[in-house]
Amino acid sequence: PTSRSPQAALRRERASSVFRPRAAMPASSQTQLRSCVLRCGRSGFAVDYWGRNPCVGAVFLTHAHADHLCGLSEAWEPDGRTVYCSSVTKALLLRKFPGLATRRDVRIETLAPNASVVLRLPDRSSASTRTPKRQTTVAETLLPNDSVNDIGEGHENDELLTVTALDAGHCPGSVAFLFEGKCGRVFHTGDWRREDWCGKASTPFGYDTLTNQPRRPLNDEKRRASSTASTATLPRCLTRAPLDLVLLDNTYGDPSYVFPTRHEAASRVCGLIKQTLEKNENADVYVGVDSLGKEPLLAAIARAIGEPVRVTPERFHASIAALEAAKEGLDEVKRGDDDADNEESDGDPFLGAAPRGSLTCASTSSCRVFALPKQRVTREKLAAVAAHTGREIVGILPTGWAVANATATEAPNAFARAVASFRGEKNKNAAKTLSASAKARDDFTFAKSGAFVSETTDGLPLVHAVPYSLHASYDELEALVRALRPRAVFGNTRAPRNSSSGAPTLDVAAHFKDLCFGGDETSDV
Repeated sequence: PTSRSPQAALRRERASSVFRPRAAMPASSQTQLRSCVLRCGRSGFAVDYWGRNPCVGAVFLTHAHADHLCGLSEAWEPDGRTVYCSSVTKALLLRKFPGLATRRDVRIETLAPNASVVLRLPDRSSASTRTPKRQTTVAETLLPNDSVNDIGEGHENDELLTVTALDAGHCPGSVAFLFEGKCGRVFHTGDWRREDWCGKASTPFGYDTLTNQPRRPLNDEKRRASSTASTATLPRCLTRAPLDLVLLDNTYGDPSYVFPTRHEAASRVCGLIKQTLEKNENADVYVGVDSLGKEPLLAAIARAIGEPVRVTPERFHASIAALEAAKEGLDEVKRGDDDADNEESDGDPFLGAAPRGSLTCASTSSCRVFALPKQRVTREKLAAVAAHTGREIVGILPTGWAVANATATEAPNAFARAVASFRGEKNKNAAKTLSASAKARDDFTFAKSGAFVSETTDGLPLVHAVPYSLHASYDELEALVRALRPRAVFGNTRAPRNSSSGAPTLDVAAHFKDLCFGGDETSDV
């Protein structure tokens, strides 16, 4: 039974007011992130937040997707803040903003995965007192703070913060952060999906990145038996002491979002592509992907068809930069201090970078599989491509929105609405045909959350939507929270403003309230 001490009640009360969002930052992304600023004694830090806040002494960047860079530009004023991220993310960031590399006032430091490091946060107490009306930060904090009055100047008043970066399994360079200090123990997932943490797969992406060979997926009996995470499948740093707060990737934080592992979804995508290419020599396949991410899927496609997938020159050169940065980061870890406080090896050592030979931008390539920005893989745009090239076009959209039950008007963002618009009675029949072989292998994977296709009666190109997701599904989020049993959990994404009864809530604080620990030190995690 959970203890209900006065201290636990105080922490729960503070946790319940952790997020009092300020005015939303402009974003071009599908979803909108909360502004994440955490107090840490006389200082503070931010995660994926580039606005001005007097208490912030450092910014931690989870990955280089555009919605996590809102507010950052080559003219960004650091105001003494150091940026921390993975080596891959730093390489991608400087490709996007090369002017930052030449500025002396901008410091971007890299953190190796699975290694706990102690960082010094500058004393911000003087800056905080100059603010006429201090705004509530993300963690106010969960633990009582020392008074910041009458603190002297100098580095002796800086705060120490222990940080551990962990492979988030989302896209090249993505990491989650465990923070330990006067902020308490706070785990920020960033954008996150680790099926292996949840007992649904044996590796983060379903294949061995060192050998570029597919790993055998867990059999049905083992996968179902281990569908709930346990402390044995999680990094030791997350379970060695109770967590005060988990800031969770709630992109699919609603029970309606349940989909298969990426290995299973990738197998379906590869099967569709091979079937298309073998049956029709005049057909090309266009796969809609993000500007960054799904590299393991593209690598799986390349293995299946025996040649590199065609991508844009920008994406190709970015993938090379990511792989080189990952190798350099891995070499630095190998050369590191043997006495460092390193965690056990966890995750992909290359942080999701595409293996060499998986992609090409060569104009001489004869490959009939193209990876394009997902916004360009619509039936109307593919029809224009078909008219221009004189070839038949088949589209594939690997996305978690493929399993959403919401209608087009209830979907939380424009891309989800576009995917939802494919649905129809004939699509359901097509989905049954598509999933026949998959259903024989795994009744759950595609029978309940399977691929569907767009209508073809109007002559527009066929589009397959397959539930390959870079974000954790609801059951994976639930398994993680159940295993961690934090004192509080909040979502990183703002809930959709659409109040329709069919819209997903994404309110993981409400969904997982009963899975959180009461705050007493007798936690058994």
